[in-house]
Amino acid sequence: MTENNRRDREGKENASAKIEQAQAAAAETADGAAGAVRKRTDSAHDYLSEQTAAIEETFKEKTEEAADAARELLDRSRQAGYNAADRIDSASDYLQDVDLGDVRQRAAERVRENPAIVIASAGVAGLLIGYLLGKKVG
Repeated sequence: MTENNRRDREGKENASAKIEQAQAAAAETADGAAGAVRKRTDSAHDYLSEQTAAIEETFKEKTEEAADAARELLDRSRQAGYNAADRIDSASDYLQDVDLGDVRQRAAERVRENPAIVIASAGVAGLLIGYLLGKKVG
């Protein structure tokens, strides 16, 4: 029986050795897989970081462009407001300095000199006002 015992022991030792080899191979494979996953994770992280930076830069550029356009629009609006205020000031100065009697007299002279033009102009103005008021009412 000693021969059988020896064979059993050798079989068990061989089985143990094979199990240890399988364990070592599995651990090595798992380590390799873990390394590959880490490498791919780092690659994905680097790629996504680059893409995020590109998106941030594009967003920053577009935001700056929009802000520049808004500033330009504000400057134009401000200038238009100042121009309107200047015209109102000019009209106010004119109204303060004008002699209404003189204006009336010049208008009467023009009517006497060109009555047909004045009547035609008044008719056209009346039609235009009637048209505009008709659109607003209707």
